[in-house]
Amino acid sequence: FDPATLKLFSSPFDVLPGDVTSVFPDSLIEIPVYVHGEEDHQFDRDDYLLFYGFAASHFILDPELTWYDNGYARNSVYWLTFGGAPGRRMVEDDATWNGDDPDTTVTEIVHVEQDIGNPTRSGVNWYWLDVSPLTGSLGSGSIALHHPYARGEADITLSLFTLSGATFLYEFSIDGEVFFSETLYLPTRSTWPPHYLTGTTSLSSDSSVLRMDIIRPAGVTTSLTAFFNSADLRYTRLTDLSSPFHAYMDTAQTYVLQCTNVNDDPYILDITDGRAPRRLVNYTYDNNTIRLTGSADSIQVLYFTTDALTQPARLVAANPGSVRKPSPGYEYLFITHPKFLTAIQPLV
Repeated sequence: FDPATLKLFSSPFDVLPGDVTSVFPDSLIEIPVYVHGEEDHQFDRDDYLLFYGFAASHFILDPELTWYDNGYARNSVYWLTFGGAPGRRMVEDDATWNGDDPDTTVTEIVHVEQDIGNPTRSGVNWYWLDVSPLTGSLGSGSIALHHPYARGEADITLSLFTLSGATFLYEFSIDGEVFFSETLYLPTRSTWPPHYLTGTTSLSSDSSVLRMDIIRPAGVTTSLTAFFNSADLRYTRLTDLSSPFHAYMDTAQTYVLQCTNVNDDPYILDITDGRAPRRLVNYTYDNNTIRLTGSADSIQVLYFTTDALTQPARLVAANPGSVRKPSPGYEYLFITHPKFLTAIQPLV
């Protein structure tokens, strides 16, 4: 087949709208991709398709960069087709190095979360770590954080759920160094969104231990049940391409970057809009080093990886149903109230 006709599709929304009467696109959208070797219109053994895929929970601009938590799914699904008209391809942005001295650090973004317990017996209220003081003097817990090639300042935001309201001292530390210490009244909050508490510290290694202490102030007798949910890191990172990384920018600027330890064919994507990624081209690449120049209008997120570091996709043959075709009869019978008709269309 002609690889120029390869097309990749995904959902235009993250979850179905809560308003069952609202109208929204009942269709998939095409995701731009890069197809190596499609110029000869033959899909040869060394040809491949490259796309940027993200999980059901992911970073979004809303309008600031934030973590979107999908309480109903872990994975996103993409549909690959071929044949017919040419497919949509990534826009290419010129990244020719201007010769200026490059930066060797960027701001990396990382979200860390595990769904371990569901103490409220809800389908979506999954928490990571119990840090409840209850009626005692202290509630605490710790986790390992991984932040490869960290070399400088870091903003760390922790999210907490509380099953009761009370005033306590919240103290967070990295490898024993306290970076957040405030006495706060946090009201009851068991469902999304959680409480967010942010502090600033310095990181200089590939990993550390994050400790959370919730300390009872004198005179407070209230019992407190609290759960740690996640950590978001924005930290200064070396541009070492031994592992993939992001480069996050939140101001208008011209940037000049240098990446080292580029041991395979590199790929640099602008993923500011995850459903419409762009590919940076024309950068300088020699001696396992990349040098490039680009510009950001406001917020921009770049993703750096190499061929050896990309993750293979699992292909599963699609067997579409024919529920909308009257001739074969029906596979499922939907009986619904007219107000729900719009909402169930994507399921048909």
